[in-house]
Amino acid sequence: MERGVVRNLLGRLNARSPGDIIRIAERWQIPLSGNDTRRHVGALYRAMTDIRSARTFYAHLTPEPAAIVGSLAVASSGLRTLAEIADLVSLPEDATRDAAVWLFYAGVLAREGDRQELPVGATPRLFLPRELEQVFTRVRDEIELGDMRRESLRSLMSILDDGDIEEAARAWGLQVIPGLRSRDQLTEELLRMMDEPDRVKRVSGTLSQDGAALWKAIREASERDGGMILSDALVETGLLPSGSTSPRDAPRAARILQALQDVERRLLVWHSYDNDGRRWLFVPHDVRHPGTRPRTLPLDPLTPVPDDDVTADPPCHPHALAWDLLTLMRELASHRSPVWQPGEPLARGWQRQINGQLWFAGEQTPPEGYTGFLLSLGLMVGIIEPGTKPTRSGADRGSFRPQATAKMRSWRSEWFSEQTAELRRAWRDHDDWIEGRERDEIEVWGAQWPNVRIKLLDALSSLETGAWYRRREVARHLAEQAPAMVGSSFTVASSRGDDDRDGSDGRVGKVAQIIASELETAFRWFGLIESGVTGSGTDRARVIRMTEAGQLAADNFEVVPSDDARVPGSEIADNAPVLTVEDTGMVELLRPAPLHVWSLSAFSDQVALKPNARYELTAPSLGRALGAGFDLDQIMTYLRRQSGQPLSETVQANLRGWTAGYRRVRLRRMVVVQPDEPALLDEIEAALEGDGFALADRLPDGSGLRVFLTETGDDGVAAEEQLQRALRANGFSGQWPRVSGSGGKGSQ
Repeated sequence: MERGVVRNLLGRLNARSPGDIIRIAERWQIPLSGNDTRRHVGALYRAMTDIRSARTFYAHLTPEPAAIVGSLAVASSGLRTLAEIADLVSLPEDATRDAAVWLFYAGVLAREGDRQELPVGATPRLFLPRELEQVFTRVRDEIELGDMRRESLRSLMSILDDGDIEEAARAWGLQVIPGLRSRDQLTEELLRMMDEPDRVKRVSGTLSQDGAALWKAIREASERDGGMILSDALVETGLLPSGSTSPRDAPRAARILQALQDVERRLLVWHSYDNDGRRWLFVPHDVRHPGTRPRTLPLDPLTPVPDDDVTADPPCHPHALAWDLLTLMRELASHRSPVWQPGEPLARGWQRQINGQLWFAGEQTPPEGYTGFLLSLGLMVGIIEPGTKPTRSGADRGSFRPQATAKMRSWRSEWFSEQTAELRRAWRDHDDWIEGRERDEIEVWGAQWPNVRIKLLDALSSLETGAWYRRREVARHLAEQAPAMVGSSFTVASSRGDDDRDGSDGRVGKVAQIIASELETAFRWFGLIESGVTGSGTDRARVIRMTEAGQLAADNFEVVPSDDARVPGSEIADNAPVLTVEDTGMVELLRPAPLHVWSLSAFSDQVALKPNARYELTAPSLGRALGAGFDLDQIMTYLRRQSGQPLSETVQANLRGWTAGYRRVRLRRMVVVQPDEPALLDEIEAALEGDGFALADRLPDGSGLRVFLTETGDDGVAAEEQLQRALRANGFSGQWPRVSGSGGKGSQ
């Protein structure tokens, strides 16, 4: 953003005239009282930055304004002319101007300068104020996440902002001390308190009358139907008149907003978009049934310290990256796939949701670029392909929703060593810097990446075995030793001023920065090096050392850790079963393999990865599996066989109870075959039975035959085509009836 332009929403609102303030309030349906403009600005600011108001405002936008808001929210910040905005959203400039003017008078777009009137005859440069950029980015992230109604409470809380967690903590009686209690600590305290029936009853008892009505209606609907469409809930609780889908006046809109704030800020009722974009309200299973979730004690991480000066990072599984890719693939299979543009980070909300399930996890999101790196490798090895393109335009023109390919079925049956070897080769041979292209501090053009990776691995093998080194010093040392490692001609754009010099010193600094980035990303993620920290305060620095896997790879790139390799410090016996199942529903995976990781993640929630992977059987996780087509007998047989023990009565009772509560109804397709000549029915019947089709009774009048189609899942086209082929093979021509019209092609 250019210097001197105040980007915050409060400043932009204060620059508006009183007439503009009234128009903005009308378009946001915010009631204003009195004549104090500053009080009006405060009321607008609080409402416009509220996620609930932003969802409603965005839902009521027509396509052109919605495209502008969505594209500007995710695009790089900056001032743009109308022509530039039109190009960003791929709309004609006239349509863009009309939409931008409407958004300007709604307070969503602002222009540069202290005065906010739209100039006549001049070319204004517009932008989205910072707070609106953040809140509409969050709305877009929620839409991309899709249906969240069957997620566990822990998974739902992972996508909230820090401010939401702190606000909820205060509502539940927790003391929030900035800087002393971390987000993770507050989250664990909230989960503990929300699992106490008396505490839930006490907090829900503080709701307003409208909030209590919503809480009661949504809780009952969630138990029955998984939730309620937002407009239906508002009508049922009297917040909207019958037949309405949205409020018609500001006072009613304010009442609805107050009720939603009341229940959502306490985390009692949650909002979700389904995969068709409809808005739902629901109460998570853990909130509806507090006290039923098995309690698990937090596991102390294994933190080996090789020497007195170094604290090593917690160890990871030797095939952690391949394991994380399976976790990501399960997320793509179980939920709506996120929009991805290679080279650009995925939606932050989606990354937050998956973060806690990964070996390489960050405080709130995975390491920068890690999820994009996994997707890129998946594309290379052929288990991911581009799926549908997003409907929004602009900054996401090259984006798509990744989806699994048919190869995923064979991939999940491979051993970890086979997967790691294939993924490592794909990384080594990739022409793009897939591990570093999402990182903001450096961009590189012209490097020969396959050569860079091999040369760097060879250079690292010269370090003393078992010795720790400061990462920055290693990078500088290797850059000085081999300044041509990245190639004879390359260009670097760096955010570090000290390495922007020209000449040999500047080149060494840039090569060192590239090496440091490689050590922080792919080399660590593949387990070729391990890292830690040394010192404290201003002397604190990251350190690295070569692993045994790294040394072996430097000698022969094809050598990978064996399938029985374990996390350092593991004490699992060689004759241990694949897994154990506790009465609480906790499953401990003792001998991991891709097929077991894939199977467990289908019907249970991952709780921890260290020291051994632990999964929890819950009602929502079983519901996801049943919804995906699994049978309870399949799940129980798998657990019994892999544990080598019969399941306890407690576990069996819980699984059966959850299955009954899911209320699944099976559907099967049937068609009626009616020949022009009824005498042909016997011949058709014999032919279809010979081709393996199941037949039902004939029509009561004897004019047709009922045929069950083969089971093909949600899409019946393949089954219909199979029936057509069978009919054609036996000399019949199957035709679907046509709907008669009133003329033209429809009546032919």
